[in-house]
Amino acid sequence: MGYSPKNDSLRNTRHHRVRSSSAASLQKLKFEVYEEVHCLSTDGSTRRVDIVALDRSKKKATILHPTIRIEREIKQAKEVDEEKRSIYLPCIPHL
Repeated sequence: MGYSPKNDSLRNTRHHRVRSSSAASLQKLKFEVYEEVHCLSTDGSTRRVDIVALDRSKKKATILHPTIRIEREIKQAKEVDEEKRSIYLPCIPHL
């Protein structure tokens, strides 16, 4: 979308709509859901996780960070997954 204050607002609004819709869907599936969770990385930096979904019966949690990007190549999904893992795996001890 390029940079402009208006585009930033539109992009953020779209992101929040996707995040909230995803969180609501997870709640319907009986997950315990938290949005905009602040946490610390093992390197001391702060992060904000879009969604943490807990399944306490299975003692499992999932970190979700929806990202809307323009597709540019076939391996992009894998690259984005690796990028997000490098950001959020160091946050797991704090979460």
